[in-house]
Amino acid sequence: MGVELDQESFARGWDRGMGTPTPPIAGAFGEFAGAIAFGDVWNRERLSDRERRLIILTVLALWGREDICSMHLGASIRKGEFDADDLDEIAITLTAYAGMPVGTAFAAMSARLRAELGDEVEGADGG
Repeated sequence: MGVELDQESFARGWDRGMGTPTPPIAGAFGEFAGAIAFGDVWNRERLSDRERRLIILTVLALWGREDICSMHLGASIRKGEFDADDLDEIAITLTAYAGMPVGTAFAAMSARLRAELGDEVEGADGG
């Protein structure tokens, strides 16, 4: 027995988490991952979206997963969860606790995405 993907929960979670149109889901793994990450985790109410995103960004930065981390970092910028100063503080904290390579990679990715997204980060309230 596997995990079933509820399309409505997935779409609601994807919109809340990523703020972009819901992508098509392909294959058993896509359905499983979609059901867990966006069908469940992003629909939970205990943590704020900002708190959840901070956890996700930290874990992905620690694992060196720039591909997925940049997707979540871009979503956090578009959704106004973190402003430029917040992102700098995240990089500083990552550097202090995870090392210079992790913090530097996060800072570079943050700067690149802020430049790509332009004014979208300027409206962030950080909270």
